[in-house]
Amino acid sequence: MRQLLTIFGFSLRRGLRKQSFWLSNVIMMVLILILCLIPFLQNLRGQGSGEGSRPESVTAEDLMEAERQAVNRVGTCYYIDELGQIPEGISALSRVMPSYTFIQGSAGNLELYKSKAADDGSVSIIIVTAPESGSTLSVPGITIINRDIFNGMDESTIKDALSRQYISHVMGRYGAKSDLTQLLEIQLPTDVELATELDMSGYILGFAITLLTFYVVWYYGGTIATSIADEKASNIMESLVASASPGKILWGKMLAMEVLAVLQFMLIMGFGVMCFELLVPENYRIMGMRLSMDMITTDRVVMILVGLLMGFVLYAMMNAFCGAAVKREEDVHSIMLPVGFIASLSLLIGVLCAIGAVSDTSLPGLIAGYFPLISPFYLPFMILKGDVNPVSWGISIVVMMVAAILVAVFAQRFYKQAVSVGSVGQKKGRKR
Repeated sequence: MRQLLTIFGFSLRRGLRKQSFWLSNVIMMVLILILCLIPFLQNLRGQGSGEGSRPESVTAEDLMEAERQAVNRVGTCYYIDELGQIPEGISALSRVMPSYTFIQGSAGNLELYKSKAADDGSVSIIIVTAPESGSTLSVPGITIINRDIFNGMDESTIKDALSRQYISHVMGRYGAKSDLTQLLEIQLPTDVELATELDMSGYILGFAITLLTFYVVWYYGGTIATSIADEKASNIMESLVASASPGKILWGKMLAMEVLAVLQFMLIMGFGVMCFELLVPENYRIMGMRLSMDMITTDRVVMILVGLLMGFVLYAMMNAFCGAAVKREEDVHSIMLPVGFIASLSLLIGVLCAIGAVSDTSLPGLIAGYFPLISPFYLPFMILKGDVNPVSWGISIVVMMVAAILVAVFAQRFYKQAVSVGSVGQKKGRKR
């Protein structure tokens, strides 16, 4: 144990003294600060909605043309207007969104519609709500329910179509008097809800955590491989193996890099949360959805950190094997290319599965959740989404742990056998 702690302490101090460690922290913090300053400056200029600027006058022909140019927007929408506040609302929506099938729904079947929307990204729900009490103009509201941010109907198109229909209805009922012209300047208050917990905030945070996980795997895994290759090329490895077992050396280095990775992860995420709370306006919206940190809870943070640690151990041992497999330090980057390719491909598969390209219960979704190379990049999204229960999360962690142990056993055996390669000129047998 003393030898393990000695190697751990030496590797940790060496990592903390590296300029690349602090430079990478500064660069990522500056990027986070810039991203958080964008909504802050927009709010100062009176543009804090986050939805961008659009022309004040959009004709129905423009909306129809935009809808025709949309790709893969065929779907079904349940339209609920129990009070009949916007007559001919379905007709108005059909004119600007001809690729959708609109069905008159009822509030009593709302939960059934939500269940369909959660299972099928082509199903959406539009609810015309009663006017808010105490408002200056008694106008109805609109609630849009989509599966997630990548599937569903466009909020601005629906808002424009139903707003114009409502204004036309009111002006036709009372006549086009001058005191009613103010209706032309309003927009119906619209909220976008999701049938799942993963909203825009969750996706942004999920992408940030996944990319940071990939950085940890790439940077610290490369550090371990380079360190081992350097020790091997300079014959330091012989002295290390003579004073400590290969397992203690590898685990000491890996634990030191893991502590550094967790410190950097928590430092960057903590700085990001602080910048979000201080700079991002409270009601800042993107695509109609308010940004918040409500999905961050203690249990989810713990689950994400444990998944990060297990994924790092697995990839770290793969990189350790790469470092022990080369004779010169300059060759380590070439042999690490397969590991980098595997990590990049796993990142791509995990992100595609998480954003809804496949169902969570489908075979690709199950593979992404339990295959040890992909699950570190897939679990953060599912944890923030609320779809991972303790049992499935525990199975993923155990599978990653078993895979890491198997790779570690193979890596430390190869590490020990590689001690004298090219150093003392001994003739080796085929087995060695």
